[in-house]
Amino acid sequence: MKKIFTIVLILCCFITADSKSISSCDSADDLLYIITLKLCELDKNISQQEEISVYVLGPEKIAKGFEGIIGHKAGNAVLKEVNSGKTIPEEKYTVIFVSTESEKTIEEAIEYANKNKVLSVTNCPDLVSKGIAFGISFEKEKPKILINLSAARQEGLNLSSDVLQLDNIIMELKSK
Repeated sequence: MKKIFTIVLILCCFITADSKSISSCDSADDLLYIITLKLCELDKNISQQEEISVYVLGPEKIAKGFEGIIGHKAGNAVLKEVNSGKTIPEEKYTVIFVSTESEKTIEEAIEYANKNKVLSVTNCPDLVSKGIAFGISFEKEKPKILINLSAARQEGLNLSSDVLQLDNIIMELKSK
């Protein structure tokens, strides 16, 4: 199973996306949602849960994209709930997807992820170095996954060792 997932992840990096090269937080590419769900599979704890819930801190169009994959699985877990807003949620979600450029809100999202031990993901590559665990960006129309291992550890993620060996895809960044 791990080898199959590793192959799927590698293939994702070679799939040509229909979007332009993305340097900001304006991506709503379908591949973004699927990769985020696959990132849930990288965490042994999340992939063993029954349900996954996603909170999008940012544009509603991103939440709508996640709603389109409700029912999809990541390991044993099924995406069941998606909500969005411009402020940090009071409830605990499995994933907080951060797509904002507000420094205060980014700091609050990182604090939320660390306190509640939830996976933080962004489509804004610069946020990975600020403390978001995973970043998804597109370069030359191909997806690239960034990881901040320090942030992932602070969030209590239990990442597969196979993933950590994919150094050509995943980069370790230090939180500031």
